Amino acid sequence: MLTLSYNTVIMDSGPRYTLAGLADASAAALDALGVEARNGQVRDRPDIRTIRYYGTLGLVNRPAEMSGRTALYSGTHLLQVLAVKALQARGASLADVQRTLVGASDGELRSAIGPGLPAALAAAAEASATQPCATQQRPGDGAFWRAAPAVPEPTPASTTTAAVTTGPETQPRQVTAIELAPGTTLLIDSDNIHTVDVAALQAAAGPLLTYLTGAGLLPAPPTSPGADT
Repeated sequence: MLTLSYNTVIMDSGPRYTLAGLADASAAALDALGVEARNGQVRDRPDIRTIRYYGTLGLVNRPAEMSGRTALYSGTHLLQVLAVKALQARGASLADVQRTLVGASDGELRSAIGPGLPAALAAAAEASATQPCATQQRPGDGAFWRAAPAVPEPTPASTTTAAVTTGPETQPRQVTAIELAPGTTLLIDSDNIHTVDVAALQAAAGPLLTYLTGAGLLPAPPTSPGADT
């Protein structure tokens, strides 16, 4: 199987994890390694939001593949998370971790993690085996009609997340996304959508949409039959 990771093509036929499964496998492996944070500003065990944040920093690659709407992660992603936490446990800042690990090969990740990795990977495999959403086979292997379909992770209908820029372990927060026109979405740094007058915002955005259309950044509205062209 070919897995696209940023601009790199990686051959990877190992285990697959959902994002939640990757967090659980990482926690089990870190427990086996005995890795602990050296200060209260760094999480001992990464959760889903932390792993997503590592992805924005280039420390964790994009998902190995998609199964419907569910992102699946590989053994390389597990190594990336373990390497980040191992370096942090030795006192490295997140900026230092970025300089060391971004673009690292599997071999370099293994070296960064250090001794005890085989037992840690065994613990991760045992943890993932208890997760009904984690898969140890590539989607499509075997008789697909015998496997239950993957349950997609819920996605908010009208909000998305953005990272707060304070602290060494930045956490995402909710922002409100409002579609002003097809191809144009306004993001407001607030999760209280009930205070937003959507119609008023769309009306006030008229001049901006006209400008974007004239600049060729938005498609021109369709003309009615009989109108001059």
